Amino acid sequence: MSLTWDVSESTRLTDYDKTDEGFLFTRALTFHTMSIGQWQLTDENASEWYARIAFLERDLSETLIMASSNDAKIDPDRIVGKGDKRPAGLALIPNDVWRHVGLRTNSGYDTPRREWIRQVVARHNDYAKRWGTDERPIKQWTYAEVREKLAEYADVYLAYADGQVES
Repeated sequence: MSLTWDVSESTRLTDYDKTDEGFLFTRALTFHTMSIGQWQLTDENASEWYARIAFLERDLSETLIMASSNDAKIDPDRIVGKGDKRPAGLALIPNDVWRHVGLRTNSGYDTPRREWIRQVVARHNDYAKRWGTDERPIKQWTYAEVREKLAEYADVYLAYADGQVES
């Protein structure tokens, strides 16, 4: 089955999001739904979306915003938001998630946080054991470490969202 998405209920999207460059962020969020175990982005679960995505992108280096030869040239300084700065690798920022509230996909069901952490830790630590070397070790994560990181990233999103004013 093909992954489908719908942003018709995303009322915060801007003209920028409708450009080729802006669509890269919509596409990244859409594909992230499979790795974060969430299918519909709402105000109630946006901090969980951001926390899971931020952990994958910043701590496991699984960034999904990649420009191909068919994509627009990405200017990391041209972003939507109040002075937001993107980390290296064009990781998603709270503003990207906030703008896309209302996004829906057919990626399945919502995976509870406890189960999602268990899956991520098992998958990543298996990878670290297989591919890490003495010269290039790969960090292994514990359940508690991931839970703490998710709480930190959720707080970052909530602080950002609290500062936004609906027009």
